Amino acid sequence: MTIEETTNFRLSDIPDEITSRYNTWKNERDKHLAYANECMELYQNDVEGTHTNYTQAQVANIQSKTNIPASINYLYPTTNQKLAMMCLTKPSHKVVSCDGRFADHAQILEKMKYAVIYSSSAYLQTKAKIKDTLVMGMGHMMIVPQDYFAMGEFGVSMKYQPEENIILDANSKDESGQDMEGFFVETEMTVSKCMQVYGHIISRLIRDDGGTVAGE
Repeated sequence: MTIEETTNFRLSDIPDEITSRYNTWKNERDKHLAYANECMELYQNDVEGTHTNYTQAQVANIQSKTNIPASINYLYPTTNQKLAMMCLTKPSHKVVSCDGRFADHAQILEKMKYAVIYSSSAYLQTKAKIKDTLVMGMGHMMIVPQDYFAMGEFGVSMKYQPEENIILDANSKDESGQDMEGFFVETEMTVSKCMQVYGHIISRLIRDDGGTVAGE
């Protein structure tokens, strides 16, 4: 069962401004992702499922001429050594007030961050993000709402996001991303989970008469 079958909302009715940005940014992301996946295959020493750094055609050519299996498996240990060193020397997190306003709030958030970092298994999340940066050229982490609440936690956590899940503003030129108009996060979930998480957004796009905001 799909979202269309359970609500009056149609994915085709998403405002053009959003869909046009999504398609443009996704096209640019896919170009980079194709190259990034090639880099990951080299890192894993498994290009085209050959368990080597060679393509299937190259392996067949080597076997037909020499019948000697060959592999150059140096990227994995070299990269992992760098990864270990970077995880040990990674920058620390600090919440500050950039212009002096809300300094008291910043101090409170600074104390809260340790609970968020601890509950998020932040070391493992950061390690995965740094590995993507080393191997694929880009890594992503986000502060996301938690699906549950527990004593001593604040309803948010730090989460690593795989490269293929993130679509950034293709027009962004700032390395920090501060000039981005936005970004998309792609994920797969059941309809019930989607309605639980995003139902309040979907309901805002549906008019009382069953039409959509985009159709006005």
